[in-house]
Amino acid sequence: MVAKRLENKAEKHAHAFGCNWNKPIEQIVHESGLEIIELKREAFGTEYHIIGRPKKQKSTSSAAQ
Repeated sequence: MVAKRLENKAEKHAHAFGCNWNKPIEQIVHESGLEIIELKREAFGTEYHIIGRPKKQKSTSSAAQ
């Protein structure tokens, strides 16, 4: 019941406050090319504090000859 009510209000809340609480934040950060170093969630899990860095690229060049 609570989840349905929150879902129904999500779009209006996002428009009014610029906060969209039903987005998959960790997935979005991962897909952006960042590696999560530290993640803390507050405010009943709706507020994220993330420290990230670019993912290390795997070397595709062959070893020096």
